[in-house]
Formats: sequence, structure tokens, C-alpha cells
Amino acid sequence: MSRFTVHWDDQVQADFVNAWVKADSPTRTILTDLANAVDAALAQSPESIGRFVPEEGGRVVTVVIGVAAVSVFYQTVTKDRSVLVLRMVFRRA
Repeated sequence: MSRFTVHWDDQVQADFVNAWVKADSPTRTILTDLANAVDAALAQSPESIGRFVPEEGGRVVTVVIGVAAVSVFYQTVTKDRSVLVLRMVFRRA
């Protein structure tokens, strides 16, 4: 099975980088682990994980790393084998 390429919306990526830069070292580690887990989860069969959210025009999946969790809202373009992360909501697990 071929993998999907994961792209982040420019604003989502900018907000994430901004949060990472402002964070302390332990929080940076958690954010880095979350970003890697999001990319890994969405690269494999993104159409079959999470649930469809009509009002978002895509799907949502929750990724948990330690005490942190993020709900990732995304759209899949099957023809291009790509995923676009539209929005992320962070919270404690």
C-alpha cells in the first residue's frame, strides 16, 4: 500500500511553529512527538481512521502522546494520495 503525503495548512503550521518556539524544552519535546505522530497516523489509510465531520468538510482523528492530545481535522485527496491538515485542537489527555 502506498503512503499518503501529509501537508499542513500554512496557518496551522505557522501557529504550531510559533507555539513550539515559545515553549520550554519539555513542551517542545511533546509538540515534536505530537507532530510526528500526526504525520505518521495520517500517512497510513487516512480515509479509514477517525470520523467524518460534515461541518468541517473532512475527517477528525485524535492523537494522544503521553499527557497531550490533539484533535486533527483534515481532508484527504485520494487521487493525489495526499492529506491536508486543516485545524488542530490541543488539550490534555
